Amino acid sequence: MAWARLRGRASHAPERTNSAACTRTNSHPNVGSSASMAVESSHANLATQREHWDGHPVELGDTWVLRKGARLARCALFSHQFGWELRLMVGELVRSQVCRSQDEILTTQENWKAAIIERGWR
Repeated sequence: MAWARLRGRASHAPERTNSAACTRTNSHPNVGSSASMAVESSHANLATQREHWDGHPVELGDTWVLRKGARLARCALFSHQFGWELRLMVGELVRSQVCRSQDEILTTQENWKAAIIERGWR
């Protein structure tokens, strides 16, 4: 299962930044509020990225696979520039979500699995 392998892979973990470093207060009396807002706005768009991202996602495995008759549904885990990507596929891509933490991966894939089980998948 991809989730079990993921826990031991430090190379696939997203970098972490200190959020306090992205906050700037305006202490100079001659600097107007528009300049302050521009600095805050530019920092709001910052996102942590993988240190060794080559632009190509790598499939890490399935978190779960369910069946309904002859149909197969699987939740696959991929590396992503900003963390990991979960993809729910039933023949073709149904849903995708980028997750920034292992907790978010676990919660998301559990929620998707519960929802699809309610629809008769086993």
